[in-house]
Amino acid sequence: MREHVAGAQWTLVQRCSAGATVVTSPSAIRPELDQRPLARAALKGQRANVASLDEHESVAKSSLQQKPTLRVFAIACLTLGTLLLGTAVGVRLWAEQAAERSIVVFTAAAEAAAAHQALDIVGSARAERMPTSADGPDTRLWSPGRIRAYQKTRVLFSAVPEGLLTIPSVRVRVPVFRGTDAATLAVGAGRIEGTPALGADGNVGIAAHRDGHFRALKDIELGAEIVVETPRGIRRYEVVGTRIVRPEDVHVLDATGVPSITLVTCYPFYFVGHAPRRFIVRAERTPGEAS
Repeated sequence: MREHVAGAQWTLVQRCSAGATVVTSPSAIRPELDQRPLARAALKGQRANVASLDEHESVAKSSLQQKPTLRVFAIACLTLGTLLLGTAVGVRLWAEQAAERSIVVFTAAAEAAAAHQALDIVGSARAERMPTSADGPDTRLWSPGRIRAYQKTRVLFSAVPEGLLTIPSVRVRVPVFRGTDAATLAVGAGRIEGTPALGADGNVGIAAHRDGHFRALKDIELGAEIVVETPRGIRRYEVVGTRIVRPEDVHVLDATGVPSITLVTCYPFYFVGHAPRRFIVRAERTPGEAS
């Protein structure tokens, strides 16, 4: 390439490989030179846009990374709140139940005190001698399981007995409660529901376990005396018969023409498992006995 300068004007002559000559004048080159700052500005703007996009992308990624942490924190707060609420409800329910138990215990103690006072009024000194740790039942014939059940249940048992049943000839002395539920029969004897009150006229049904209080009935004899003590007084009965019946033979509790007591227990006395029969003792009020 050769340059030819003629005064203030100049031309560029480029010889091509084919021998042709291309002349480029300064007027043709200057517009291209004038467009360079604009190109640089445009490129700089594009770079700024790319930097802005990168910044937005970085913020978005940071936000996405924080969302799981916030979610875990929210779940932890919700779980803790639920546990605190459940604890508060449980404490309140426990307090209410404790108050109810206290009322029940106080009521039972008041009823027991009233019963003992009634026994004092009628002057029945023997009726006050309910079985205690020092004056308990004769357990020599009892099964080990029945002894354990008696010792465990009597600690919390608070029902008031209707009276005391004594059979001197076979060393039976047992408090009689109303009903025949498991706790009652674990502690003493129970008056069968639907039969007259203890000591009243009619046929009074009394039940107890064959391996506990009533095991001694295996040795009872005709003519044996049975004494029933209640706040209303003392009633004496004489055994007039014994029999063995099926569990469904409830006619033994039917009304009788004379004041009677019917003692009921399972049979055989030493049977393993649920005994298939019932042992019945019938006693009638002693003629001419005074209250």
